[in-house]
Amino acid sequence: MNAQVGLTSPRWIGVDVCHLNLQKTFCIPHGGSGPEMGPIGVKKHLAPYLPSHPVVATRGIPTLEQSKPLGTVSAAPWGSTLIFPISYTYIAMMGSQGLTDAYSIAILNANYMAKCLENHYPILFRGVSGTVAHEFIVDLRPLKTRAGIEPEDVAKRLIDYRFYGLTMSCSIPGTLMIEPTESESKGAPHPPQLLMADKWTKPYSREYVAYPAPWLHAAKFWPTTCRVDNVYGDRNPSATT
Repeated sequence: MNAQVGLTSPRWIGVDVCHLNLQKTFCIPHGGSGPEMGPIGVKKHLAPYLPSHPVVATRGIPTLEQSKPLGTVSAAPWGSTLIFPISYTYIAMMGSQGLTDAYSIAILNANYMAKCLENHYPILFRGVSGTVAHEFIVDLRPLKTRAGIEPEDVAKRLIDYRFYGLTMSCSIPGTLMIEPTESESKGAPHPPQLLMADKWTKPYSREYVAYPAPWLHAAKFWPTTCRVDNVYGDRNPSATT
């Protein structure tokens, strides 16, 4: 939606189903894989197939006796509704022109960054005019072939630079998605407890780790943990209190 707000709409371009995820575009945080909240809209011919709920009447179209629902898909039929006031307030304060201006700049920023990087990395999925929307995908597969560096290595190191970790392997494995409106070596990131430890065995300096760019001295984001084994964590879930 970052590339559509104020310029076009799912209905105008003929979309039958749209999951309007409120994260990012409408001021809902994207970090921690959530809350990923947003309504799902459909055209009238698909309305009879919307999910139902055995306890709470959703009062959709058509009426319950005329519907052909697929059953219940969520314990809470309206989702996490306490999130909605945040997006409503954001939209109300920005106004129509403010939203249009904001997302036009988002598109401009993405194309500026894609142009800066195009001589260093392949940029995937450009339009017929060579432009991108509000985000773009950088192909890092050649980097893995030459140096053994994975997209996760780059995403983790960017945290040391105070950048939000980029989306990895979205649509295509081995790639990074760059969204400039949001948002190196193996072993990153480097939390304070690692930098302040008495023993330092890394082949590079603490200064280079903590402040890889001069401007970080004035505004530094400190990660809370070192590199973790994502695959192990996915296969061995655990809970703590």
